[in-house]
Amino acid sequence: MERFWKTGLLTGVLIVGCSLGAEDLGTPTLDTGEPVQDAELDSTPELQDSDSDSDSDLDPSDVSDTDIDSDSDIPDVEEDPWQLGDPAIGTGPFWPGTGRSDYEELLHGDPITWEQGIQGGHHIWVTTMADPSFIEDLDEDTRREIRQTYRFFHEDGELLAMASRTGGFRFQEETEQWLTLGLYAVLQAPRRPSTMDEEGILYQLEVEVDDQIYQRELWLLSDCCD
Repeated sequence: MERFWKTGLLTGVLIVGCSLGAEDLGTPTLDTGEPVQDAELDSTPELQDSDSDSDSDLDPSDVSDTDIDSDSDIPDVEEDPWQLGDPAIGTGPFWPGTGRSDYEELLHGDPITWEQGIQGGHHIWVTTMADPSFIEDLDEDTRREIRQTYRFFHEDGELLAMASRTGGFRFQEETEQWLTLGLYAVLQAPRRPSTMDEEGILYQLEVEVDDQIYQRELWLLSDCCD
């Protein structure tokens, strides 16, 4: 850990994921529904992949699960300068966050907590915030087609967890933000959160609509466990 944060946090690492395309992001108006109960969490060890066609798909219990592909591409890395406390690196009007019922901003070097589900598995809550000026220019059908993919990599390059959904953006009047909420990424790698405490975790958000892909990412500290 000391090795990683002395060398990595001051120089930073930027994942060169999939190439940036040319897509327009959309904003679904989905109903978050009732909060997810703990009994619904980690009911299966597979990854979550949610297609949201209506305002009722923000409940993670509705998502369909798939295993982590053993052939999943581990991104190439190249050095890119960043500092502790900086926002996520990348481009586009979408920002990765965490939180179960509200958006919690994350900055480089922040802790990210693995939460334990009722059946003993662990997961991280994932959220996206969209720039209102961008998303409000999109029609409702386009918003419903916004594809979000969340990935978490260990500092050694191993893919730990992944979740995805289509649609799910909703305007939150209290904060005047366009958000997606109610989704979590389940730990799939053969590691326990307790063995990764304070080690580096790369959080990567990819957002796609039509032919364009936007990507942001940031380095966090693994925190075990709620």
